[in-house]
Amino acid sequence: MRLPNDLLRFIVEYIAYAPILPNPPSHSLTFMYTSPELLALSVANWSLRRVCLPFLFAYIRMGYSKNVRKLKEHVVLFSKYTKFLLLDEKFDHPASLSETGEQMLCRILPQFQHLRHVELRCSDKTVLYRAILAHPKVTSVLVHDLPPESMHDLDLSKVILDGHPLYSSTSDAHFESCLDHGMRVMELHLFRSEILTPGFELKTFPGLTKIEITDFLPASYDWLSVLSSNHSTLNELWLSDVHKGDLTRHTPPFISSFLKESQRLNLQKFLKVKEIGLCRTGAQFLQGSYVMGLTLSIASTSLRIIWTQTCCLFIP
Repeated sequence: MRLPNDLLRFIVEYIAYAPILPNPPSHSLTFMYTSPELLALSVANWSLRRVCLPFLFAYIRMGYSKNVRKLKEHVVLFSKYTKFLLLDEKFDHPASLSETGEQMLCRILPQFQHLRHVELRCSDKTVLYRAILAHPKVTSVLVHDLPPESMHDLDLSKVILDGHPLYSSTSDAHFESCLDHGMRVMELHLFRSEILTPGFELKTFPGLTKIEITDFLPASYDWLSVLSSNHSTLNELWLSDVHKGDLTRHTPPFISSFLKESQRLNLQKFLKVKEIGLCRTGAQFLQGSYVMGLTLSIASTSLRIIWTQTCCLFIP
């Protein structure tokens, strides 16, 4: 019995890409790798291959620049199906003696009429950067470094920075200029307590989804309520004390019940909370949230004691 094309396409889409483990991302800007099942299915017969083609070439990863020549040779096929293009860190070497991979890609890029997302892992590619931003079909460009300063004359609303560190409360002129020109930033990494000075909660970071605070604990979390009100996309807060390795010395309010229970079981001297992740479920972090991750430091000599005591929590 021959399956209808729509049903067959649905089945192929379900098995097309390898799952992302352990935690699937909450955004769509993630490169997907074709699954072994899709590759096997695509060579079964011509009918199945025709159904598999859009999924086989939807995500293209470019390593060395010399691979652009292959892209150029089959540009009709790629331009028809490619939706996501990833340029690797190795995208730096010449594609030929006469033309670099960057120049060649800039030349054929307008032919990719279905291209929607680009991820740039290579740096200092100003010409290519401009060509990608000028592409009328591209809606988002995921980057891991700030755009070159020479691009401050451009509209950066397509650019999404995956993360940015903040080491002090002083102004980062280049970072703020990129934000002023439309760039979004998904994650902020705070490394100094002085960053959380009065007024920090009033700043705007378009596209912000996650904040990580490392090596210090805030004295107050009042700023978080204001910041989360101004950033509807902000849904994760992570606290970690890497060097001292113990968040229990200054207890965050959202793990106080856990620590009280560990004290009741006389476990406080065996456990150290090194990292905690909070996920927002309501309008405010502290009123509507749950603990999504907890990293504990446990002495190996204490495992038997902890196992005996924690069984009391689960066995009536």
